[in-house]
Amino acid sequence: MKNASATPYNAISLVFVGLTVFMFLCVLGMLIHIIQPPGFLSKQAVAMVPTQLLAPTDTITPTSSATFTATHTPLPSPTPPPTATPTSTFTPTSQFTSTSPVQFTATFTNTPVPTTEAGTTAAPTSAGTAPVYTFAVAPNFPQSAPNPDPVTGCKLQAIAGQILNAADVPVTTNIQVFIAGSGIKKLANPTTFNSAFGGAGFWVLVVGNTLNTNKYTVEVLDAKQKQVSVPVDVQFTNDCKNNVIIVTFKQVASANS
Repeated sequence: MKNASATPYNAISLVFVGLTVFMFLCVLGMLIHIIQPPGFLSKQAVAMVPTQLLAPTDTITPTSSATFTATHTPLPSPTPPPTATPTSTFTPTSQFTSTSPVQFTATFTNTPVPTTEAGTTAAPTSAGTAPVYTFAVAPNFPQSAPNPDPVTGCKLQAIAGQILNAADVPVTTNIQVFIAGSGIKKLANPTTFNSAFGGAGFWVLVVGNTLNTNKYTVEVLDAKQKQVSVPVDVQFTNDCKNNVIIVTFKQVASANS
């Protein structure tokens, strides 16, 4: 009786063992791709739906044309030419004065300066003759000499001299000397006191603070700045021993001539 009651259970066990073996074989077959897995276990292929491409249309987009807008630009105002800055003329503090005035006439063993009488602009007389001037360059002048002032020495160039009347007396009033050349146009007045050149009546004009070979024109003017002498050209020699040119004028005719 006992063996007969266990038979159904054994049969059931055999069925489950068989099912287990069968499932194992099925799984193994799917792993090695012998058996096709059921649909719910297979990977679902995702279909990529292409997006709809719009065909390009020949739509003309209006392009704005460049609009020329004239702007008024003011023209620059003309720039005035630069104003020349006047250069200072070197004037020594001593102005040819020293504690013991040097008698310049004592050194008149100097070389005469070659000169040429400059042309005059005065109108000829009705008879066509040359104008008669009151003063002319004195004999043996112009002369060159070293600067008698030991303070300034070779630091300048100057033109000096006297204006003498018919009696060889220095004229000191109502008369001037006009010097022009190398950018200079200046007047010099005779002194009424003794100077480094000697007695009264000398006029002095510093025309440069360096040695050079500049050329100048010297002439005498009256109180109305009328030309009353023959103009004379003088030229320096770039030499410290001749850096002062002496030009003395002497009266050769009356003032009413």
